[in-house]
Amino acid sequence: MGKNRTFLLDALSCRSKLQLPAYLWLTLFERGYELHRKTSTEDENAVGRSGITFTIGPDDKATQVVVEISMCAAKELSSGFQIRRRQQVRLADEPCYFSFASDDAKSMTTRPKTFARRKSRSRSDAPSFGFTSSELRTLRALKSPAGIQRFLDQLPYNLSFTARSPQRVLRDRTASCLEGGIFAAAALCVIGFPPLIFDLEAEQDTDHVVAIFKVRGHWGAVAKSNFTGCRYREPVYRNLRELAMSYFNVYFNLRGERTLRRYSRPVNLARFDRLDWMTTEKPIWFIAEHLCEIPHISLLTSAIEKRLTRVDQRTFQGEMVGHRKK
Repeated sequence: MGKNRTFLLDALSCRSKLQLPAYLWLTLFERGYELHRKTSTEDENAVGRSGITFTIGPDDKATQVVVEISMCAAKELSSGFQIRRRQQVRLADEPCYFSFASDDAKSMTTRPKTFARRKSRSRSDAPSFGFTSSELRTLRALKSPAGIQRFLDQLPYNLSFTARSPQRVLRDRTASCLEGGIFAAAALCVIGFPPLIFDLEAEQDTDHVVAIFKVRGHWGAVAKSNFTGCRYREPVYRNLRELAMSYFNVYFNLRGERTLRRYSRPVNLARFDRLDWMTTEKPIWFIAEHLCEIPHISLLTSAIEKRLTRVDQRTFQGEMVGHRKK
């Protein structure tokens, strides 16, 4: 393969395969990138840490791979190898395609130290997303999804009918379910994850908005709730249905009825960047309205719904620990 060749991707038309070395995967992984290979059945399977499988088509022209990347910024990997965005904003449930370009194709295999020892960018070069430097320090100090959850747990639950932006949540130090989920998505974006949320839809009850993240092909969640069990989930769930069902047994109304019925596809909040969803002083009801408009997937059949029992008193009392009343 010659110089200055752009590697396009199409896993469905592969002829042979090329394994990139582990150091390149680690470089991507450490910067919050996740690479997936798209199969003919439209499934997206995470590729292991030991290497990234690219496909090579006829005439030794390399390939395509589906890249899930933080929509906040596409970072240059080295002076000779970079990832470039090809499209503006895509929904989270749609693959985002990128071109891989190299000034020298041999650099992928003959210069591992270039990647391993590349100096990281300074904090001053990182995007601010509209936050002040003090606010960015607060968000970066959270460091992980679990850290974001601990921060949310320290905030009093907001019982008012409001839709504060993440910046206002930082300032007012209170959050509702909607505000907490959106704040968590913004904080995840700052530390390198895509700003993803999804909606849990209930009957005879309020919906629940959850920020979601993916680690090594498994989903986890960060959330603010007035109930004990409707908060954090470790990234151990293979798909979003599993993640949604993890909330089922502890999702009930004050009559003890199990109310969770549906879940939405992920929504990437980068689609609302033009509306300054992270830092606007205006209410961000447009996000809630979008969640109401998109399709939701049923978790239960009507026959199962008819046979549901109410939660027992012990479960009810456990879930009400720390519950805030008006």
